Amino acid sequence: SIAEMDRAAVALRRGGQYVSTSNFGIFETSAASVPRQGCEFKAIVPTVSAEDLDILVNMVSVGKLNVNIDQVVPFTEARHALHECVVGQCRGKVVLCHCGAGASGAHGGA
Repeated sequence: SIAEMDRAAVALRRGGQYVSTSNFGIFETSAASVPRQGCEFKAIVPTVSAEDLDILVNMVSVGKLNVNIDQVVPFTEARHALHECVVGQCRGKVVLCHCGAGASGAHGGA
């Protein structure tokens, strides 16, 4: 968001770079193109291979990578889950599943 970019500009050194792996659309708005404290803002789209995902799954399974899951919700509730994250209600990852309603509830975890 623009507010997020403004907060980052205060924390960055002059000429610093802010790179986002989300919020791609914000960088296309005119408000995002306004210079902030001499900092550069850009977004990247990460690419992930099946091998990369296998490595991550293995790291989680052996305890080398801890993933904080805030909630598991049915895909049909994706819009509501996204809204909760946007307004700052999520404290971890939200997992969408093809499961029954209320799989673990808000902030329930898995």
